[in-house]
Amino acid sequence: MNLELRIPKVRPTLEAMRRKLASAPQKPVAKPAPAARKSRKPGVKSLMGMGLACMLLVAAHFLAHSHREEILEAVGWRTFSPPLAPPAGLSLDDRARFWAFAAFDSQKLRQKFKVPASAMIDAVDAQHHLEDLLTQDLGAQARAEVMELKQPPIKARR
Repeated sequence: MNLELRIPKVRPTLEAMRRKLASAPQKPVAKPAPAARKSRKPGVKSLMGMGLACMLLVAAHFLAHSHREEILEAVGWRTFSPPLAPPAGLSLDDRARFWAFAAFDSQKLRQKFKVPASAMIDAVDAQHHLEDLLTQDLGAQARAEVMELKQPPIKARR
């Protein structure tokens, strides 16, 4: 029995395979030269880049906040309200009270010294002015009022 006669589709494929094998050999595909091995892992560069970008962003943030007024002036924008300043002609004790109220109790400041509602009160700046005044010779009553405002209220225990 002839197997090739029984299966007619096998013969053409066998012949095609024999022709391929009998043909001239193909050129071997050249492998690319191995790349120099990297000393770092691939994710390290991107991680370092992100860290550098974050540090630059934080530095720009602090720079912008530390020179806010100069930047706004250079751009041409002006702040809507002038910086807070005590009224002219106040005694040293009254100036200490003014800055203490500005730092710790803005409602009393607006009531007692007639500060406009649009005035921006910077508590940190007020504390710096108050610390400067506390080094000077204040009256005992003014110093006691300032110290009373500086102390946080004591909460009752239950």
